[in-house]
Amino acid sequence: LTSTGSETKAGDGARAHEARPHLGTVHGAAKRHACFVLDAVQKEAVGEMASEDAEEASTVRKLSDMSHELRDLYLGHHVDTVHVDDIDPLVFYREYVARNKPVLIRGAVDHWPALHKWNDAYLCKAMDAAPVTVNWTPDGLADAVKQVDGEALFVLPHEERMTYEAFLSQLVRTRADPALGVPYCSYQNDSLRAEFSAVAADVEESLSWADRAFGQPPEAVNFWAGDERSVTTYHQDPYENLYVVLRGEKIFTLLPPEDVWRMYVQERPCAKHVRREDGTYEVVRVESTHAVPWSHVDPYPDPSHVQDHCRLHPRYHVHGPRPAVVHVRAGELLYLPSQHFHHVQQVASAAHAASTTSHRSSSSSSSMDRITCVSHPFEPCRGDVDVDGGCCVAVNYWYDPRHDSRHVVPLRLLRPDTRTGT
Repeated sequence: LTSTGSETKAGDGARAHEARPHLGTVHGAAKRHACFVLDAVQKEAVGEMASEDAEEASTVRKLSDMSHELRDLYLGHHVDTVHVDDIDPLVFYREYVARNKPVLIRGAVDHWPALHKWNDAYLCKAMDAAPVTVNWTPDGLADAVKQVDGEALFVLPHEERMTYEAFLSQLVRTRADPALGVPYCSYQNDSLRAEFSAVAADVEESLSWADRAFGQPPEAVNFWAGDERSVTTYHQDPYENLYVVLRGEKIFTLLPPEDVWRMYVQERPCAKHVRREDGTYEVVRVESTHAVPWSHVDPYPDPSHVQDHCRLHPRYHVHGPRPAVVHVRAGELLYLPSQHFHHVQQVASAAHAASTTSHRSSSSSSSMDRITCVSHPFEPCRGDVDVDGGCCVAVNYWYDPRHDSRHVVPLRLLRPDTRTGT
């Protein structure tokens, strides 16, 4: 962390170029404008660093170097893809859990009945009249920092109980009338076993090889169903997470917990959405809860707000390595280590069907055709949506982590003041 002289300047220059967000498939005038904005913001940020407190600027440079060194030493610049037959509990623990390193695993759930049975008709029939919890938001952003009357609040979704068939009907209805908001079947708290017990036997109660690696069964197993309108903002979970996609596709944007210095985590007062009978929403403060530390960084800001967002969060958009972007398709499992920052998007099953056929027919088996290491704030994931009710369906297993001083001490030292975000 102690680079000096010309080495620091040369390294910073190369890394500043590497950190420039990738523009994906944005073309023409939009791409030229995006490049111009990013170049201007980056030059402005560099100029501000030269004039700001020298000690703070030096600290940011050293932290950026540290983040790059983490990738070079153990984390890598892309996420590994392995087949379940090629790992055992010892290899999984040694290569990934002990190193706090994500991995995409194929073949782990090929034998699950859910992979073939969980279409809309089957789930509706199996669930029958059993009520499930559905989260509602006006914009698809649940558990997110939002500006309300000039104040940044951590806002929870509105919750309603209904049948699964009613949930699917609401997906179709709200696509036709976006003003009604976005429903998302994302209730946690062991929701698969608590609310979807009628179909829980279609998946394994736990993954035996993971149980052996973690030394315990999962504490919770959750059910997820929604469409591309629901987006999970950057956050950390205190669990070891095994995330299995059964229909559609999930897109995870990942950063290691050591990158907390660039995530602008700040404590926000808690509030929640309240959905009125006419379908409109209001935000109500939740006075009985503590302030919630949460990141306000958006890796995919709207093009019209890119300049402002980059200026507000230069440590994310200008300094440090690019995040990893992992596409998890039906039948695949992502190991997401405890405390990894993750932002999640999804594509409904209709778009997935076409992309899966194309992908499976490809002769390439390289992990890089599926897993990239890019940051492209101008091109959030988009896909054609099955307007007849298609959605992305997944389950995930939460295991209690077993941390030691290697995890706790560095992260405490790196974490910004959550009261100010600095």
